[in-house]
Amino acid sequence: MNPYDLAAYPEAPCALALYGMTAPSMAAAGRALTGELVPSGQMPVSFK
Repeated sequence: MNPYDLAAYPEAPCALALYGMTAPSMAAAGRALTGELVPSGQMPVSFK
């Protein structure tokens, strides 16, 4: 999900933002969704 799309889902308790549809991004997303990887970080943009 593009980080700018997150503003359209204010009811979502959490989201996983990706910065591309590349194979490494998709692999990392899969690892995060299965619990193999614990995502962390801070968005470089803010939503108000």
